[in-house]
Order: sequence, then structure tokens, then C-alpha cells
Amino acid sequence: MKRKMFANALSSVAAVMLTSAANSRCAFIYHQPKQPEGLEEIPKDSKMGKVAKILANYVIQKGTVKEDEREIYEYGFTVAMETVLCIIVCFVASLVLHTVFEGILFFVIFIPLRSYSGGLHLNNYWSCFSLSCLTFLSIMLLGKYLDFSIYILLTVFFLSGN
Repeated sequence: MKRKMFANALSSVAAVMLTSAANSRCAFIYHQPKQPEGLEEIPKDSKMGKVAKILANYVIQKGTVKEDEREIYEYGFTVAMETVLCIIVCFVASLVLHTVFEGILFFVIFIPLRSYSGGLHLNNYWSCFSLSCLTFLSIMLLGKYLDFSIYILLTVFFLSGN
């Protein structure tokens, strides 16, 4: 019974990530895996792809997902794992820098903005991961060590509106 509930929870996570990936852009900075047909194909040789395949096998064996939905759920699990890994690394960086509030604020503003605005996509996850973490770290360091007066911030705000 508990395993069936776990399988249901796993398939729900994949379904949420699928819906998000199908209806918007990548929430992070530079990468979104190729979508399977019906959504396109995921790189099967990646470590994330292998773990996603194991998770998809699990939910199929438990009867939560049908066999013909395998590729779609593998994709959903891949997107979920990539997203969680990036968030964990960025959160740990925020803890180390003592910028947890700023990090949370960054994600609250940035993820919806990025999800619906589009932008650059790199060809593989690890390039995206590195560049996303570097961008996050740069913004946290700038916010921590540079002092912006309210006048500079208001000027930038009004100039960016045009």
C-alpha cells in the first residue's frame, strides 16, 4: 500500500513537471531537455536519463502509469531532477553566503519571469547547470557586496520600462 502511494506521488511529480514544461519555458537560465514526441526525445545516455528511466519503470510496475506513457514520464522525471538539483545547489550557496532571503526572492521573481519569457538554451544540462549556478552566485555576490543607492535603483527601474 505504501509503495503504491509512493508511486502515485512520483507520477504526480512527473505530471506536474510535464505540464509546466509543455506550457512554458525552462524555469532556469539556459537549458531545457528535448521534449519527447507528443511533448520529443530525451537524451537516454545521461545520468539523469538513466535515473528517470528507473523511476518510470517503477511507476509503470506499480500500475500508476501506462507503458505507452513511458517516454513522457521519463522526460518529466528528468526535468524534476534537474530542477531540484539546481535549486539545492543555489540554496546551499545562499546559506554559505548568508543571502537566503535574497536567494528566495531571486527565485520567486526569476522563475516565473524566465518560464514565460524564453531566452537562451544550451545543448546539455551540465552547461546549463554551471551557467545557471554561476549567474545565481554572481547576483548574490553583487547584492551582498555592492551598495546600490535608492536613486540608482529607481533610475534603472524607470529606464528599463521604456
